[in-house]
Amino acid sequence: MPRYVKQRDKHSCGPVAILNALKWSGQDMSHRKHIQMLKLMTGQKPRGGTSNTNLYRTLRVLGGKLLGSLKIKPRIRPTLQEMEAHLRNGGVVLLQYHWIDKNGSRFPQKWSFHGHFVLVTGVSPSGYWFEVVNGYTYTPAARTISRDKFKRDMLGFQRGHPGVKGWFLTRTA
Repeated sequence: MPRYVKQRDKHSCGPVAILNALKWSGQDMSHRKHIQMLKLMTGQKPRGGTSNTNLYRTLRVLGGKLLGSLKIKPRIRPTLQEMEAHLRNGGVVLLQYHWIDKNGSRFPQKWSFHGHFVLVTGVSPSGYWFEVVNGYTYTPAARTISRDKFKRDMLGFQRGHPGVKGWFLTRTA
């Protein structure tokens, strides 16, 4: 199992997710040596993060063309069952999820919209536990969370947001 890394600022979850996906695929990557390159490639903004389009483009370039080690299948609103099947077949899922922070307000114009990229690396045989990399701020880089927490925290907002995406990654080399 690779030694995964966590993001070290508020807005680099996209580049860190790609870094961890490449580590998973067997590439010799480190935060110290590669994070700046990934931030540039993804167009990560200091206060705005990374867009879906830039993340996917970077995944295709690094995972397919340069390294030749990853097969990438994008999914819009992947289901829990699709993800479980892919994880059981030895793949990982780079998942983008969203949430709304109401900040105590009843008014939508006062709400803050947030997004985050994580790498889902496994599911237990029973399906009760999911292995998530860089999912939460104050936890180790790789963490096991319950199915209920995974559904609530990472899939709960999908019904209301059509842009939630997952990228199913498989090793090819």
